[in-house]
Amino acid sequence: MNLPPVAKNDVIIFENIAKSYYGNLLEDNGNGADYDSNNDYIRAVKSTIKTEHGVVTITNSSIDRHFGEFQYKPDDPNFQGEDYFEYTLEDSTGLQSTASVRLLLGENSPPDAKDDSFSMLEDTLLSGNVLADHGHGPDSDPNGDVLHVLAQTLTTAKGGTVILSESGDFTYTPKADFYGTDSFTYKLLDEYGAHDFAKVSIRVNDVADFYIGTDEGDRYVGGYLNDTLIGLRGDDVLQGGSGWDALYGNEGADTLYGGKGSDKMNGGSDADLFVLDGINYNRPDTIQDLSISEGDKIQIKDILNFDPLTDAITDFVHITQNGADSLLSVDINGTDGGASFEVAARIKGVTGLDVNQLFADGDLVISNIVAV
Repeated sequence: MNLPPVAKNDVIIFENIAKSYYGNLLEDNGNGADYDSNNDYIRAVKSTIKTEHGVVTITNSSIDRHFGEFQYKPDDPNFQGEDYFEYTLEDSTGLQSTASVRLLLGENSPPDAKDDSFSMLEDTLLSGNVLADHGHGPDSDPNGDVLHVLAQTLTTAKGGTVILSESGDFTYTPKADFYGTDSFTYKLLDEYGAHDFAKVSIRVNDVADFYIGTDEGDRYVGGYLNDTLIGLRGDDVLQGGSGWDALYGNEGADTLYGGKGSDKMNGGSDADLFVLDGINYNRPDTIQDLSISEGDKIQIKDILNFDPLTDAITDFVHITQNGADSLLSVDINGTDGGASFEVAARIKGVTGLDVNQLFADGDLVISNIVAV
């Protein structure tokens, strides 16, 4: 069965201004070359066409698959802009088809892709469009060309996933538990292939974490907000971070780091280690269910300049009774260091603690050196 030839629509760019322009309609001018599925010889039918801004002359005089030459002569030799015409493609048996040709005269300036800025919450999905104005103006094209984005799926440097469509619509999924700044780059193109690049910056804001552990030894690290970290039966390590955190070790020999902020630490049963690694002036940490008899310890070595071989512990640490609680206060440089005592922790429901005895028994961890 003999089928008609296939004529492909063309977009032809002439960047330099001239009195006449020449091209070939059979070649690939953006959408593929013209062809015939029966392998017949093809040609653009000879004709003279008046366009809006000039005259097109198709100069073929014989059938040949390599011929499709045309001349375009604008009415105004200084004309810059677009013009349009249609041509007829014919095979050696006389079957025909038509295609359109868009001519772009003069330099085609690339589009202008603008950087974008977005913000979102941790562990959520962000949707948007990179062509719109997101802080630096919308994307545009000085020639008024139709724009599209190079569609792709990519992984960011911080482990996020981006699905980007030609329309500029995108979705961004951050890596689980990630917060901070992430980014990706996209390519903006006009209909003639000129392009530009822009960067999309995404601020992923921390949310308060709530972790519940397993029967194994778990390790959880909070972020900048007020986190709740709950261990179960294993020997857990719970590290609060920068907020006002609540840490619950429950069963097992747990290690609880309050971090910055006024934190609440509840070790639960078994021998637990409460780590005070900062002083929150006027807002001390709270230690609940401290049980020296079960082997619980308090570690404050990270906030003292203390040498157990030369310094007296009472120059650096005081424990005083406050109602049904005890207040553990520290002087980071000792009584001769020019600083003053600050409350580092309130120990709930416990009184009668003696600094010298705690230190001697190793229940108050103040140095990597063991006192003798």
